[in-house]
Amino acid sequence: MDRRRDPLGAEEKRVLQTLSLLSGKWQPVILLVLGRLDRPGFNEIQRTVPDISGKVLTDTLQTLQEAGLVERTVVGESPLRVEYELTPAGRELDDVFDTLARWGDRHLETVTATVLVVGADNRVNDMYTRWLSDRYAVRQVDDDTRLPNELDDDVDVVLFDQYLSGVDPKLVQRLSPDDCWTVLLADERPSFDVLSIPSDGVLCKPLLRSTLLETVDRYLSRDGSTDRRLDGLIEKKRLFERVYDDQELTQDRRYAELQRRIESLVSDG
Repeated sequence: MDRRRDPLGAEEKRVLQTLSLLSGKWQPVILLVLGRLDRPGFNEIQRTVPDISGKVLTDTLQTLQEAGLVERTVVGESPLRVEYELTPAGRELDDVFDTLARWGDRHLETVTATVLVVGADNRVNDMYTRWLSDRYAVRQVDDDTRLPNELDDDVDVVLFDQYLSGVDPKLVQRLSPDDCWTVLLADERPSFDVLSIPSDGVLCKPLLRSTLLETVDRYLSRDGSTDRRLDGLIEKKRLFERVYDDQELTQDRRYAELQRRIESLVSDG
């Protein structure tokens, strides 16, 4: 028989039951809406929460009714009209939500990361900006004159095109803040010149939105505990080994130099 002591007491388990009830995407939203509206009907609730479908709203209201937090009242038969309101138990959750709001004000950081998109084609820049702007503050640079001024301490990630007119791509990482991640945007079959351009990573065009978002998220989540130079070189090595065959790689001096630099950093570490 397993005699290990349950680390959670009755009070803690009740807390988990309550959190489980409120952990769905829409339950807290509907409870908050019903706390602000005066006995709304189904359509009024859906207008207030425009992103919720009719089926999901029906299921959510039913779940909250079964939990004893929402009451449904039929007030007219022809045409049928139904009103919803919080039960006394549901209204008691106002204090819980107020406490959570105060906790969030004290402890939740709301700083938004900044991404700088550097490229000569404004249409492509605009597309990348649309893809990223839901999550990040995004800036654009399309010429060499503005680049030094835009690479300030607020920038967290730079996405820079290999062929920006007037800008030596080798300078981008040097101009970037020390804690800023740099991602080079190269051709679908990148030239070996890419191996000599300093960057933390490389993305090959054309890009998918999911790929761009995943890449930015990945760099922002890194803690910097590893050697950035080594990680960037290894990422390029893996990319070129996917694109080129062994014979093409061994014949190019820049790939050989890349391997030597990796070996040197590994041995130094």
